[in-house]
Amino acid sequence: MKKINFRKTLFAAVLLFQLNAIAAFGQTVVKGSVKDNTGKPISGVVVTDGAHFNTTDAEGNYVLNTDPTRYPMVYISTPAAYELPSKEGVADGFYQYLDAGKSENQYDFVLTKRQKPVDEFVYIVLSDPQVRNEKQLDRFRTETVPDLKQTADSLKNFEIVGMGLGDLVWDAMNLYAPYR
Repeated sequence: MKKINFRKTLFAAVLLFQLNAIAAFGQTVVKGSVKDNTGKPISGVVVTDGAHFNTTDAEGNYVLNTDPTRYPMVYISTPAAYELPSKEGVADGFYQYLDAGKSENQYDFVLTKRQKPVDEFVYIVLSDPQVRNEKQLDRFRTETVPDLKQTADSLKNFEIVGMGLGDLVWDAMNLYAPYR
């Protein structure tokens, strides 16, 4: 009969407990629904934190397990039959920041059905304008914006989605509102 080493067994048990605690730390459940603006559930909508995803069920409900310390938001992919949520012409309402202090977050999304589904659209992407001061912001307004407007005007038969990526206003957050 083999003799069991108590210290090794205790060490292994403590190590296993710590690994499980580390794996569970920061985990939260995100629950919610996606409905249209009349309250009708929308099934099959992709909900993600950027690494994990799920789709809404027949009642428009979703559940997603995530770690908000690594993935601070949950967002949806807007189906083609619905409008991209926006506020004052800027995409908004398709994402929610998670509360890392809660073990469960509840977020519901509301979409507006399009009058006519769109099969094609155009992305215009602007990468790293990095305006640092008023002078650079003025140059952006007088050089870049007219070029973007001319491009958008040439695509009037398409829905256009514009996206700014990277450092929009360097670290000068006071320039963000006028940049927008």
